[in-house]
Amino acid sequence: MISLAIRSACALFFVAIPMMACAADDCKLVSFDEVKQALPELTAWKPPQSADVGNCQFITDPLKGMNLLVFNTSVNPSKEYADREFASHRDDHARDAVPELAGLGDRAYLSQYYPGGMEIMAQKDGQILQISVNFKDPIKPSQISAIAKLGQTVLLSYAELYAKKQKAKQDQEAGEDR
Repeated sequence: MISLAIRSACALFFVAIPMMACAADDCKLVSFDEVKQALPELTAWKPPQSADVGNCQFITDPLKGMNLLVFNTSVNPSKEYADREFASHRDDHARDAVPELAGLGDRAYLSQYYPGGMEIMAQKDGQILQISVNFKDPIKPSQISAIAKLGQTVLLSYAELYAKKQKAKQDQEAGEDR
């Protein structure tokens, strides 16, 4: 169990990240090695931290320059609901430069782009993926491409994990009915 002092320090440190837990855990969406291989120029990645199966964050050693990569994904009640959520978020960022990103889910775009940070939103069927990036140096086009590829891995992994979770829940409910 993580001590209260460590949790408090993590909460203060990651105040800008939506409700991420600070317990070190393997990310079940994309491997630590995949992130290190995709972004080799960013050194000193720490093992991922995960709030639950749909959220992962990767961070570099702050003493060597802070770089943060966060994946947050969820499944909506229906594709139509996800369509509305995606469109609403896109409309909220219409005033920003919002280039479309091909090859990531059914549709995706880049928003809130500034030299060291960006956010990518993607949709695949009823699933929404948000990728938040905050790097100490300006983000290179090759890094955007690498992060989008990692996002595709996350979308596929989460769909599989979510299906397994739903199946286990159904099996448990079926066992309770007997």
